[in-house]
Amino acid sequence: MKNPFSFFKKLSHQEQSLQAEPSAAQCTIEDGVLKDYKGEVRHWVVPEGVRAIASLALHGEGRKTLESVVLPEGIVTIRANTFQNCPRLVSVTLPQSLRSICTKAFANCVNLEDIHFPEGIQSVEADAFLNCPKLVLPERITKKQDLPAAFASAFKTIPDKTVYRGDVLVQGGFDTPAQLIVPKGVRVIGRGAFAFFHLKTVILPHGLEVIEDGAFALCDELERIYLPPTLLEIGEDAFSCCSKLREINFPNSLCFIGKKAFDSCTAMTIPPEVENLMEHEKHSQEVSSPRK
Repeated sequence: MKNPFSFFKKLSHQEQSLQAEPSAAQCTIEDGVLKDYKGEVRHWVVPEGVRAIASLALHGEGRKTLESVVLPEGIVTIRANTFQNCPRLVSVTLPQSLRSICTKAFANCVNLEDIHFPEGIQSVEADAFLNCPKLVLPERITKKQDLPAAFASAFKTIPDKTVYRGDVLVQGGFDTPAQLIVPKGVRVIGRGAFAFFHLKTVILPHGLEVIEDGAFALCDELERIYLPPTLLEIGEDAFSCCSKLREINFPNSLCFIGKKAFDSCTAMTIPPEVENLMEHEKHSQEVSSPRK
């Protein structure tokens, strides 16, 4: 599944051309296993003939500087923690031979967004991409995960300091990124959860049903938001005073929009069918928010 927004940064052709295979002196390879890589690396093309990479092969400085990696044909498994804590990693090229990605292989790669999965992949551990907020996994990959475990992991760390109550996202964290992808498993965005936040883009997950009152109010930098086809209700003042909001889709699943939900959203045009929803009173038989 392609990322619903194409404006996330991708490596340019010029950047990709900078990739260079590390010298043999920097690598320790035994029986096809890359056991050690010393020094800093930005664009890493792992040498041909490597069939596996040890979990701790990449040292601290290498993890800090790594921006892209190309893995050679012959690698079948990416072992646990192999690329964990690579904060600048953006792009990964996986070989067609790859069949499995183990626990936390790419955990905390907070800028990872460009990765293409081979057709033959068979297993992806639930937390293999833990805390990768820019990455949108294709459906064929998420189906291979233990989804309940993936939800629980996501709630703990994406984004940091976020407060959850069950499947309700109660309050966004202070370090919420401007380009926010809310993790799967969230059914409700709580009252005022992201009010006043400096968001620019928001992607809400499939399975979300309710955006409560004032959830994104006064986000004066917000420009784009993706609403999932499962959304039923948008509360009062949910997006009020989001003056730059101009790109938004309204799914057919919507059955209620509260008063002034888009008040002072001067950059957007509200379709007539959406205005009709805003005029209707909520019926008792509609799904209600689990407010407490």
